[in-house]
Amino acid sequence: MSEDSLIISAPYRIDIAGGVSDIPFFNEKIGTAVCNFAIDVYDLDGNLQNIKIEFGRSEQWSFKLNGRNFKNIVTEKVSNLFKHSQYKNIKINSPLGQSAGLGGSSALVLILLTALEEPTKKSNKNLSFVNSSSNKRKSLGLIKKAYDFERNICGLIGGFQDFVPVTFGGMCFINSSIEKIASPSNKFGLALPENLNKFFDNRMFLILLKNKKLNSEAIVNNEIRRVSRNESLMSNIESIIDANCKIYKILISKNKSEANKSFSKIKNIIDASWLRQKELSSFLGNNLLEEICEYIKSKCYGVRGPGAGVNGLFGISKPDQLKKIINFIKDKHNKSVDIYRLKINHTGIKTIGDVLKPSS
Repeated sequence: MSEDSLIISAPYRIDIAGGVSDIPFFNEKIGTAVCNFAIDVYDLDGNLQNIKIEFGRSEQWSFKLNGRNFKNIVTEKVSNLFKHSQYKNIKINSPLGQSAGLGGSSALVLILLTALEEPTKKSNKNLSFVNSSSNKRKSLGLIKKAYDFERNICGLIGGFQDFVPVTFGGMCFINSSIEKIASPSNKFGLALPENLNKFFDNRMFLILLKNKKLNSEAIVNNEIRRVSRNESLMSNIESIIDANCKIYKILISKNKSEANKSFSKIKNIIDASWLRQKELSSFLGNNLLEEICEYIKSKCYGVRGPGAGVNGLFGISKPDQLKKIINFIKDKHNKSVDIYRLKINHTGIKTIGDVLKPSS
């Protein structure tokens, strides 16, 4: 890393009972409830796969994704924001690529806006930038800026839940619109009880298609069109909201013995909410992913598509079942999908000193 570089890293997001309700079209009609985690993604060799961006000082604009020149609506609009910034040489390291369903594009936008907020002096310490309690107001302001940038400047369709765990880390519960994000009903950056934290860290996994055909925006557009034509589908959104509230109540339980008894409940909630979400879009239900899901669901405390749900599966394995799931993927589907381990991230977005060195 050059001494004149700024490097910022961000986690991904998992909404374990489904998102959807944070999309304005639905939020304005029936409200919002989303329980999600900030997550670190690791390959099977233990290498961290999170997004990291290096900002180099330059007079000329340059934007690269995984070593290649990259241009889309986001880079076009971002170039306008960085006109007067010292950082114009932008290099994104995003091992999972695009359309993983983990809020990667929102993490990207947050990192870019965070770089604009950074002091002009060189930063080479391992510093958390926006997730301390003293900076909560600033953090919420950054989330609103990022949401406005995606929706109103870039014209992209979607919700805002992705920005919250990426900013604060930990578990988050979102129970309001973006306009009321400072509401006390919203809980950000929560730490799970130790037994539950270990439960998730030892069992969460992600399966992603190597060939990702659709992005989240296409799914959201399809969901909005279908619900607009058939308002009875709004009950599916209500079911997903209810599932998120139930999951959140289980996860904040102070009674460890009661929480330990809840794993079967978690499975039923996750599986049921995924069925309801799949009914919202004609694009969900990839044959290969359905085949994989059918095999692994008996080995899991819940399986569902991450985010919009079109390009992968997120699961929580039962005891001693994760190795069987990994071997099944390696033996039967290694040419079509990749599998990753997930752990809860507790820091959120941060300024770091080395973009290429994986954490131990």
